[in-house]
Amino acid sequence: MKKQIIIGTIVVTLVLAMIGIYFVKNISEKTTSQQKNNNQAIKIVDVDVVVSAPDRYKGFLGVEGRVIKIDEAKSIFLLGCEDACIIMPVEYKDQMPEPKSEIIVYGEIREQEDGRYVFQGKEVKTR
Repeated sequence: MKKQIIIGTIVVTLVLAMIGIYFVKNISEKTTSQQKNNNQAIKIVDVDVVVSAPDRYKGFLGVEGRVIKIDEAKSIFLLGCEDACIIMPVEYKDQMPEPKSEIIVYGEIREQEDGRYVFQGKEVKTR
């Protein structure tokens, strides 16, 4: 009888410890994700990854790439990868980056009425 009580106590203790570890881990993951949502840690993604699935990226993020072409009259520049096989239009109202410069542009992806996507740039930093 004493042996069953001791085994039962050990099992209950282990189960409670596992539940406690699960909740502590879950709370820390939520805290990390909340920090990202508060723009304390902004996700930075390569332009080729964003172009391949733009609908997967919601909210404020950074996109890394090379400036391929600039159209100052339309306040747009094209961001691409090294071989320029992939390009993404970026609307940007501030001073345009230098052509062929490696940058990270921060902003949000917007879907236009015609179904195409354009990146609304808010800030540019050179790498």
